[in-house]
Amino acid sequence: MTLAEIARRYRDGESTVQIGRAAGLHPETVRRRLHAAGVEMRPHAAVAGRRRLTDEDIDRTLDLLADLGTATAVAARLGVHQTTVSQRLRRTGVSPAHRHHNRLITAPEGHQTVAQYADRHGLTTGTVQHRIRTGRLHAIRDPRWPSRYLIPTNPRESTT
Repeated sequence: MTLAEIARRYRDGESTVQIGRAAGLHPETVRRRLHAAGVEMRPHAAVAGRRRLTDEDIDRTLDLLADLGTATAVAARLGVHQTTVSQRLRRTGVSPAHRHHNRLITAPEGHQTVAQYADRHGLTTGTVQHRIRTGRLHAIRDPRWPSRYLIPTNPRESTT
C-alpha cells in the first residue's frame, strides 16, 4: 500500500489500526508515516468515538454522580470513558464511589485528600503518600475509608 493510499484511507476516517491491518503494518508505523507526510492527525478521543469533557459536562458531573451513583454510569451518560470521569472527579476532590459501595467520599471540613494536596502543591500523589509514610507530612486515616489519608488543610510538614 502506498503512502498516498494510506493517507487517503486515514482522511476518509479509517483508524491507524484498520489501515495497519490492511497494509500489514503496525499502527504506530502507520501513524509515523502519516505524521512524516504532514497529514493532520485526529485526536485519540475522536478516533475512539469518544469526546472530551466540556466545561458544562464538568459542572454536571457531580450532580450526575449523585443521581446515577457511579462514575461508569456518568461516563455512559456523557459519552466519555469512565477513567475520564474518575480522573476529573479526583481533581475536584471527590473520589468516585467504589463499584461495590454507592457513596461519595469527600474530605471533611478542615481536611483535604491526597489528590487535592498534590494538586495544590504541584506534587504527584505518590510523592505525597511517601511523605506521609516517612513521617514528613502529618495525615490521619479516614474512618469512613481506612485506606485513605486525610491531610489537615494546614498540615505540619517536616523540613528534615
